Amino acid sequence: MHNGVVIAGNGTLEAAKLLGWTEIAVSQCPSDWDAETAKAYALADNRSSELAEWDQITLSKQLDELSDLGWSIDLLGFDKIELPDFKPEDAEQPRLDQSASNMCPQCSFEWRVGKKGEIEPV
Repeated sequence: MHNGVVIAGNGTLEAAKLLGWTEIAVSQCPSDWDAETAKAYALADNRSSELAEWDQITLSKQLDELSDLGWSIDLLGFDKIELPDFKPEDAEQPRLDQSASNMCPQCSFEWRVGKKGEIEPV
């Protein structure tokens, strides 16, 4: 906030209003900021949000959880049509390099993953 004007967090303020909140914490700009510095910060803040990307799997999971708890996804600004269907089995599973050997840090046992996914001693 600069001279009583919100320069960053406008979306947060609007979301709080939609949720019916009557109070919200704010941070004041440093006292040595002039109007141009506040304007530059506001533009940079808004631009950074335009450049951000959603992790679609995490977003879908979190919205599903909130929806299951009774939250209206529309109230949060999302339309179910625009979101991918998420199934836990769709998440990319980490793959171990079959050519790499691994070592247990406690017992020094060396192993690698075999062709059928089994552990093979090295």
